[in-house]
Amino acid sequence: MKKVLSLVVFFSVLFFYQLTFGSVIVLKTGETLEGKIVERSKDYIVVNYLGVPLTYYFEEIAVIDGKKIKTSVPTREAEIIEEKNKVKKGRSLPSKTANRTLDSQDDNLRNFPSQQELTEVLVPFYLLKGVDYIYQGNLDKAEALFRQASMLDKKNSFYKRALKIIDDAKNNVIPKESVPLLFESENHLFKREAKESLLVLARALKLTGKYDISYYGLGVTYMLLNDFRRSVTYFQEAVALNPEFAEAHFNLGYSLAMLYDFNKSIESFWRGLQLDPENAIGWCGLGTSLSYLEHYKQAVICFNKGLEFDPEYPNGYFGLAVLYSKAGEIVRAKANFEKASALFKQQGNKEGVKQVNIYLKKIKK
Repeated sequence: MKKVLSLVVFFSVLFFYQLTFGSVIVLKTGETLEGKIVERSKDYIVVNYLGVPLTYYFEEIAVIDGKKIKTSVPTREAEIIEEKNKVKKGRSLPSKTANRTLDSQDDNLRNFPSQQELTEVLVPFYLLKGVDYIYQGNLDKAEALFRQASMLDKKNSFYKRALKIIDDAKNNVIPKESVPLLFESENHLFKREAKESLLVLARALKLTGKYDISYYGLGVTYMLLNDFRRSVTYFQEAVALNPEFAEAHFNLGYSLAMLYDFNKSIESFWRGLQLDPENAIGWCGLGTSLSYLEHYKQAVICFNKGLEFDPEYPNGYFGLAVLYSKAGEIVRAKANFEKASALFKQQGNKEGVKQVNIYLKKIKK
């Protein structure tokens, strides 16, 4: 019976932020924003704006989706409304009232955005604005924003590809008119639109010729189509053109593993890790292939190494849990499955949660 490669629900690389919006909200200050209304009460709405939940009271809002909002603002609430209009990306300044009751500097520092909060707010903004500049043909401004985003979101490999595309275009390695097409393919891949990606990449290849990121995009596209023989071919083309393309090595390793060529898969993961030694996906992919060759101790080391670099990577816990269950260490297996499940749920990965539940049922039996 054919094996199913379910040790790690592996393919969780973030390609792109989805550029779709919901309602159009016009504030009384004149500011306009677009986002999905995720909560509504008689007094306020909560808007998902670029991944950040923002609360707006109806007293602040002039129009929602073309409909005027009729409310009266009590004088005693004027100060509160003024402060709410100063909200920037979900962070509000400390109110005057609050400052009267907070008489220490530490209290004011608690209102300052943390690094994680800055990342959650600024990265989507830099990304969306950077893509906007790409379509305007302003590569310098796009490059500056992507560099800012890459410093805040170091785990996202998209920015390395984005900056390389821009650099190659500026140095005439690829024509500038191919740049929007390459970014469009990234967007389709993020949304798992394989057929659309193929059409765009076909147009891009006519302009770029043999180009590592074009071939990489084709490799990822065929991964989405579960055509791993073709994905192997295109990832091999990508690393032949650019041997330092770590992500292409990792995805080549994954594709080879899906064809049960675990020895070559291990080689590809290891080459990628020489280039990017702190990559959790690479370490856990290596652990996956090692485990299928029954090198369990080495696999455990690899999964733990991956989690050392990214403690929030669910596949690492899932891989450890499977290995512990094989060894009969049920308590440790269950703890790691539960950790993996919580992270999968947090990420909205339903397939990951499903796989965890399958294994948990086996443990209970």
